[in-house]
Amino acid sequence: MNTPEFIVKASDNSRFDTAESDYMYGAYMTYEEAYAKCEEIVEDFLMSNKTEGMSAEELYHHYISFGEEPYIVSVDGSECLPFPAINYAKEQVKLICQK
Repeated sequence: MNTPEFIVKASDNSRFDTAESDYMYGAYMTYEEAYAKCEEIVEDFLMSNKTEGMSAEELYHHYISFGEEPYIVSVDGSECLPFPAINYAKEQVKLICQK
């Protein structure tokens, strides 16, 4: 039986706690699956927090103030793998706000 290799966690941008308070979203077999989950976390926040007439800049600032910043760690905890949440959010707000 295959075991997951990667865990997706998220830090709450509105809190300044330690990593122990981060929320765990789940375990994934591949890095690609974990990365896709990180994208989904950012996109879900942006879509559910966009209001009529909100600019991309306003939505981005709302995300960096209140959104969750996902990241990926190996199951054994030996390595933290990159997910550019802030950059991804910056790209996504432009797409979301032009709709």
